[in-house]
Amino acid sequence: MKKFLLLLNLVQFVIILIISNPSELAHRAYVAQQLKTRLKEGNDWLEKLRSAAETTQGFMADYHNYYICSTLSKDGKTLTIGALGMVRWVADKDQPYATTR
Repeated sequence: MKKFLLLLNLVQFVIILIISNPSELAHRAYVAQQLKTRLKEGNDWLEKLRSAAETTQGFMADYHNYYICSTLSKDGKTLTIGALGMVRWVADKDQPYATTR
C-alpha cells in the first residue's frame, strides 16, 4: 500500500510539473523584464548598454520544452530556466554569454 501511495504521489507531482511548465512567452517576457532591470542598474552608460546587449540575446534564443521544465538557450548557453510556473535568469558573469552572429 505504501508503494502505491508513493507512486501515486510521484505521478501527481509529475502532472503538476507538466501543467505548470512556463510557456515560451513567459520566458521571453522574463527576458524583457531583465532587460529593463539591467538598464536601470549600472554606473555608466557603457556598462548599461553592455548588459542590455547581453540580455537581448534572450529574444533570439531557442526555446526548449522538456515537459517538466523548459529553457531558453543560445549557442549552447542556457539563459533562462523555468519550472513550476516560474522563470529564472541563470546566465551570470561566470557563464559566458553567447555571441551574436
